[in-house]
Amino acid sequence: MVKLKSFLLFSAMFLFSAPAYLEQVNANGNGSPLGFKFGISKKQAEQVIKSASKEIIDTAVDSKDIRTIMVDGTIVKLPLELDYSDVQTRLEFYDDELMSSSLIIKSDDTSKKEELEAELASFLGDLYGQPSEEENILNFKALTWHVPDLKVVFSTSQSNNVTKVQYIYEPLNQSRVDREIYLKQKGKPEDPAKKMFLDGNYSAPDRPF
Repeated sequence: MVKLKSFLLFSAMFLFSAPAYLEQVNANGNGSPLGFKFGISKKQAEQVIKSASKEIIDTAVDSKDIRTIMVDGTIVKLPLELDYSDVQTRLEFYDDELMSSSLIIKSDDTSKKEELEAELASFLGDLYGQPSEEENILNFKALTWHVPDLKVVFSTSQSNNVTKVQYIYEPLNQSRVDREIYLKQKGKPEDPAKKMFLDGNYSAPDRPF
């Protein structure tokens, strides 16, 4: 068991020493994990995807000013053997600015999935140090790191065989949270024209008293 752990750790350090990948996952400040710079618009992200000859497989609109794009594969070249897996990149935009990027890997090969998870966890630990938070609930496990302006979450789910690494740009995420709190406390501002029409006083003349 000790030899196996040592081998996996060594393999992870070797595989992820690739400069091209480290350049992309260097999350200091407003970095560009997975090949997308935080803060870019949805249109700019689509141009990056097009230039990389990748395919957008899904887009969605959330009721809380969130837009998402799902990309088949990755923009950056990962130094991992992923032929046995379904790999996607998920981009999340708030107010038309990229707020988070996620690497999503799904595999039904249990042994290879466990090996990949060990490599990813070791790599993130080497890069960011000891996780700030660790969560284990039934078949779900998550490790979280907090670095300047960035929250990194590594999670695994045995129920759906999904492994995910999510990079969240905290300044933009905090703006989203603050706005949601404000709207809950104050209520969403009404459209004056719409309110006038619904109240039926759109034709009422102004009165001095």
